[in-house]
Amino acid sequence: MNFSKALDQVTLSIKNEDKIATLNNLVALYAFLPSYRSKISDDTISINIDFCKNCILNGYAFIEQNNWQETKNQLTNAVNYYSSVMESINTNVESQNRISKVFILLNELNNSIDLQDKEVFFIKYRNLMEEITNI
Repeated sequence: MNFSKALDQVTLSIKNEDKIATLNNLVALYAFLPSYRSKISDDTISINIDFCKNCILNGYAFIEQNNWQETKNQLTNAVNYYSSVMESINTNVESQNRISKVFILLNELNNSIDLQDKEVFFIKYRNLMEEITNI
């Protein structure tokens, strides 16, 4: 039921062309994914990656609201989730390189907050999201 309500809120905010509300509602909707995955799976790597993505999306939404401090908090949480992913993965070199690349991009995004420049943040965000979806 909560998922359905969140989906309705996304639909309404899109209909009303309210970018901030749409972002916030999408983040709330996406938050169901790691929550559901953790209830049906013991795959802590995938769960932590989902939580990491959720924190990154939260950070993006806070940037749109010029809330740099909360963005920093969210990305610090994302780094923590992803650090646990890196510690628990024993895989081939190619996969390890991809995982390491995402970690570097995540830290670059986190460091870009200090500049407080939206354009720089969005470029780094886009690069990170392209890579993290390939894991």
